[in-house]
This record gives sequence, structure tokens and C-alpha cells, in this order.
Amino acid sequence: MKRFLNIRLLLVIGIVLLAIFLLRIVSLRMQTTAGLPQVTIKAELDERFITEQEVLMALRRHSGNTLTGDDLTDLDLADAERGLVLDPFISKANVYLGTDGQLSITVWQREPLVRLHASTDVAFYLDVEGKPMPFSRHFTARVPVVTGALPKMKRVGETVWSAADSAILADVFLLASTIKNDDLLHKQVEQIRRKKNAEYILAPKIGDHTIIVGRTDHLEDKFYKLNTFYKEAINTVGWSTYKSFDLRYKDQVVAKKRE
Repeated sequence: MKRFLNIRLLLVIGIVLLAIFLLRIVSLRMQTTAGLPQVTIKAELDERFITEQEVLMALRRHSGNTLTGDDLTDLDLADAERGLVLDPFISKANVYLGTDGQLSITVWQREPLVRLHASTDVAFYLDVEGKPMPFSRHFTARVPVVTGALPKMKRVGETVWSAADSAILADVFLLASTIKNDDLLHKQVEQIRRKKNAEYILAPKIGDHTIIVGRTDHLEDKFYKLNTFYKEAINTVGWSTYKSFDLRYKDQVVAKKRE
């Protein structure tokens, strides 16, 4: 009988010790998880130009803070947000500490509008705010490509734009933004070529023809004429009938047929 009681006592002690051990492991895991900064990346695109780990690295590099433990009490949240926006892929940042002491970081990814190929070995984006942004090693955005007479640069952030170069970028941005806001053309235009005389030619995805825009004056009127022509003529004769559409003339589209 005494031996049986001793065995039961040992079993109870073993179960209690096991329970304490398991509770300790769960507690440590909860503490570890709670101590990790939570990073959220918001973007119009499905793909990401920057990763959560790169966001943390950028913030640690800017602030000199480990972002863990007691270091968090010394983190200047407003300065952290300003530091994150310095990253070429981030347009906006929100950094805050929750009531549980956990650091939360939300960043908004910049949205590319067009991709400019200034030379054979240098390319960059213009974002939807008209600002240059570099390529990402993680993802290449599917946006219209701009070629031709463009400003030359080394790297985004290292190039000082002249007044003339800034004017060219503003011109490209105006054209690209107008295309993006056009229900038909934003799906249709694949390439934009800028000529030395500041006129533009568009290459569509569908149809073996070109669209001669000319300069960027009266763009809405020009694209309205083109949309009307597409609806009235293309549906009747097909894409292959025409070689080019010239929008430079007032109140008309000059369509050149193939020979």
C-alpha cells in the first residue's frame, strides 16, 4: 500500500513539473512573439518592391535602435516615420507603440507610373506623383516604357536634374498620367517614344500601328478624338487596316492606311 502511494505521488509530481515546463515554454514564446515589430506593407500592386525585413533594416539603420526590449522606449516615433520615407520605395509611414508595448510599422509603397530607359544601361521609374524612383531587385512593374530623347542620369538620388531635364520629366509625367486616366488607352499603350522635338509617338499592345500625339498640349481633346475614331472605325475595318493615327490636327484624326 505504501509503495502504491509513493508511485502515485511520483506521478503527480511528474505531471506538475511537466505542466510547469510546458507553461514556461508557451510563456516564453508569447513574450518573444509580442516583442517582434509588426510590419505591414500597403501597395496598389500585388508584388512588393521592398520586404518587411528591409523595412526593419532601414529603420534600424536610420534610428540606431535595435527595436527590441528597453531600446523601444528611446525610439522617436516621428523621426522613425521621417526616416522610413527616405527609403526610395516608401511614400508614407506610420510607426506607433501599442498598449502592450509592441511596435507596429505600416508603410505605403510607392506606385510606379512609367519606366524610363534613358540609355542602354540606365533605367528608372516615374511614380504616380511624378517623382523618379529606382528599380527594385524584387520586382519589375508592368507599366508603359518610355524611350527616346530623355534626361541622362547615374542613379536615382545621385543625379542633380537641370531645369531642362526637370521640364522633360514633367512633360512625360503629364502624358503618362493622362494615358493612365483614359479608360481605353491605359490598357492599350505599351511604349512611349519621345522625339528630340518634344513630340511623342505611342505604340499600342493591340494592332500594328502607331499613334502620333505630337506635343503634350490639348491631350484630353486629342485622346477624345482617338477614342471616338477607335469606336467608329476600328470595329468596322479592323486594326490591321491602318499604319498610323496622327492626332496633331485640330478636330480630326489623320489615319494613314497601309499600302
